[in-house]
Amino acid sequence: MHTLIVILWGVVLSLFAMSAPARSLPTIPSGAHGVLTITSVKVGSLPFLHGLKGEGRYLTYNAQGKLCQAAPVKLIAGARTGDRIGFGEREDIELVVYSEVISKRLLAGQKTVSIDFNIDYQMHNPRTDIQITQGLLREEGFILHPHKAWSSWFGVHSNALKCETI
Repeated sequence: MHTLIVILWGVVLSLFAMSAPARSLPTIPSGAHGVLTITSVKVGSLPFLHGLKGEGRYLTYNAQGKLCQAAPVKLIAGARTGDRIGFGEREDIELVVYSEVISKRLLAGQKTVSIDFNIDYQMHNPRTDIQITQGLLREEGFILHPHKAWSSWFGVHSNALKCETI
């Protein structure tokens, strides 16, 4: 009897230890500085307003040219396109970063607002700073590393992220 309880307890613990299947790492396209993947995207809608938030990781190369990832990178986005009241989840967001300035800002934990840069949807051109490959619509503006309003009043800013070698 005691052995059966130990076996059952082991099975229960192993079920809790199981994690979601590992996601494969995105490929960094030629000429890009990195790829930002935002997962667990939550969305909320009201009539004429719609917003989403998520958190993810930035895959890039360190100073030695080795692949590394920095996390967490937070994102908020929104548009004036809500057509109903509701909450839910949405697909992952993937952004390809072509701008060295944005790459440095991401690693430094600095707020980056989409309206300040050249954003392309699905296609890349020589002036592209960020290419949205999935998860955001053209009308959705976004902020990376958003700061809480009260902390920005007092000059509190995010710390730099550590890019851990993969």
